[in-house]
Amino acid sequence: MLLTKSGRRQGWVQMAIPMGGRFWTAFINLIIYIKIMQKRNFKNQIINGFTIIELLIVIAIISILSVVIIVNVRTSERQDLVQATEQLVADIKYVRNLAVSRVEHHFTSPFESIEYPPVGYGIYFNWAGGRNYIVYADRDLMGYQPAEDSIIKMVNYDNKFELSDNNSENNEFYFIFITENDIRSNMTLSDDSKYELKFLYQDISRKSIVTIGEESDDGYVWTSIGAVYGVNKEYAGGMNGNGNGNCGSICPSN
Repeated sequence: MLLTKSGRRQGWVQMAIPMGGRFWTAFINLIIYIKIMQKRNFKNQIINGFTIIELLIVIAIISILSVVIIVNVRTSERQDLVQATEQLVADIKYVRNLAVSRVEHHFTSPFESIEYPPVGYGIYFNWAGGRNYIVYADRDLMGYQPAEDSIIKMVNYDNKFELSDNNSENNEFYFIFITENDIRSNMTLSDDSKYELKFLYQDISRKSIVTIGEESDDGYVWTSIGAVYGVNKEYAGGMNGNGNGNCGSICPSN
């Protein structure tokens, strides 16, 4: 897990928000209780080697540290999702730029070794046979074909990440750029004609939706690639038990 300095600072700021009110409420209650104990001459009462006041202070410190650890871990998990999503968005833009620029690629096979602009450049997602996606040069517009197409880059994930077509739950699919607006894909369009991916981190109630493009009535796809973050409604383990524990607001990634 990688965290930038700015990421850590952000985590501590976010952490202070839920803690602030509880901390000061507990602290004030503790002071009031101490004063009452002093007035009742209980301040010297010993319980297993500790005074009541010392025992209460230890309990308060342990409670505060527990909240700090839990919130900080959850903030780090959210940051993992953001970083993974930003890498995915950057790679989709990279594929588009290769196609738009007509970058030549060196293909090899048992019969030939040639260099020319491929039919298109694609990205193939495979969460069925392995948790990864492949950036590749395409020769036939039939999706990723290992025997014919050429891998440029492969990105692997551990089992904490899940990715699927947001509109079909299919977890093995491809998206090929022939030009910026001419594409081939086996993804399912949304009701508003968008190609979208759903990316989530299993241990938290957050998800990201990555939009690759929107298809117009004439069949062209307008590629406005970006991501938004929101609540994973299928998650039932949020901080308050209903999936809404730490969702915050929906916000763009770039």
